[in-house]
Amino acid sequence: MLRSVVTLLGLILLLALHPRPGHAADIRLVDSPVCQILLSGQITAGDTERLRALVRQLQERGTWQRMESTLEWRMCLDSTGGSLPEAARMAEFVFQTGIGTVLAPNAVCLSACSWVFMLGFEQGYEELFGPNRHMHYTARLGFHAPRLKLGDLQFLTRAQAEEAVAAVNDAVARILQLSNSRILGTRPAIDADLLEEAWAEQRADRFFFVDTVDKAGRWGIHVFGLTWPAEIDMIAAARACTSLTRWPAARNASLVDALGNEDIGALDLAPPGPHTTILTVPGLDAGYFVNGCRVARKVRTGPLGEALVNACGVNESRDVVIGFGGNCLDQPEEQTLFRAYSAISIFPPQTRLADLTDAAKQISARAAAEQRSATDPLLHRSCWPTTLRLRITRVNDYATLRAQPGFQAQILARMPLHAQVQLTGDPVLVGEAARTAACQAACRAVGTARNQPAPQVASCWLDNTLWFPASFGGEQGFVSGRFLAE
Repeated sequence: MLRSVVTLLGLILLLALHPRPGHAADIRLVDSPVCQILLSGQITAGDTERLRALVRQLQERGTWQRMESTLEWRMCLDSTGGSLPEAARMAEFVFQTGIGTVLAPNAVCLSACSWVFMLGFEQGYEELFGPNRHMHYTARLGFHAPRLKLGDLQFLTRAQAEEAVAAVNDAVARILQLSNSRILGTRPAIDADLLEEAWAEQRADRFFFVDTVDKAGRWGIHVFGLTWPAEIDMIAAARACTSLTRWPAARNASLVDALGNEDIGALDLAPPGPHTTILTVPGLDAGYFVNGCRVARKVRTGPLGEALVNACGVNESRDVVIGFGGNCLDQPEEQTLFRAYSAISIFPPQTRLADLTDAAKQISARAAAEQRSATDPLLHRSCWPTTLRLRITRVNDYATLRAQPGFQAQILARMPLHAQVQLTGDPVLVGEAARTAACQAACRAVGTARNQPAPQVASCWLDNTLWFPASFGGEQGFVSGRFLAE
């Protein structure tokens, strides 16, 4: 029995780690805007030395010259895997040299290739390292444990089994050592939960794919290739705040908050002004602890077509600070605290990478609508509408009818965009005392002069201070005036 177990173990390790001859990778120099070296095909013994020779060639030509960093040194990968020991050696060389890794449109990087990709790093000044791995949103990146491929092999000798065990131990130890290398002082090069997911995938017909926003974001992979929104709205900023302040700690940007609420629309997102460049938003962990951020409205595009957002913030519940320095919420005028982060964070975390183009269009549409509503005078001339039958507006999908005024109250109904709502009474003012007092004064000043624009009253509608008793679908509740129009 023991002999059969050892034989089986040897088969698993030897055959999974040493593919059959004739599948050597093609490693060559390329003239591409995204990389200078291309590796395609199966990774086999000797490929690391061939890669090393090409790097020397680029350095001798002066194409790769070490200045402040190796950010422009990049290798494209398109491989279904191969020898894990050779991939581990190649990953070590890539990491220590400071070579970035790229998955081009429709490229595939599976099995052993995935570890080479994840060790794509930039070597900066004073030997600081930072992730430098880019993945096109149409590419596929998959991980798994070593697989059993018997072929026509019938048995292994004891020496062969011991060699296979030693080979896998060396390869795994090398990957774990590289993964645990500390970058920028704190984070490991590859987070432990990715290693766990990879080794847990044992079935021969399955991979653990990095195929969602949450997976790419929390494991430091820049996504490129789509048309990014030029500007974001408050909801996208709140999503960015939630993800960016969760990924470094819990590796989880689920939409569920501490109370089990999955509706990010329940956050108190005060509408920005028409010329606002910095959006101040809470994250989903806001409550007893502080979780908030300041996020730049404009999205910047990087050299490979990836996108970046400037942000700073804090999540006390997870002991995370983003940006440079302390809590920037206490220093609203200090722009030096902002830091660039991947704009993948502006999307819902479970969005599939393949669906990012449509998701980006939705954010662009919401941002444009938000800017239009900031200057829309409709129903903002007075605190009392001219009719009691209004429609739902300024939402992407729906607004909520609440049991009491305010977003913390129970949701009674979801009212779709353009649905008709019947008002049943005068507005109630909700919010901080100073704000409600200011709106009350503005309402009294305007009175019934509905033909005269009143910016002060408009802001009371748009910042969720005015709440109206209303009926919808047989339910009696309250709706924010921000979502109502004639």
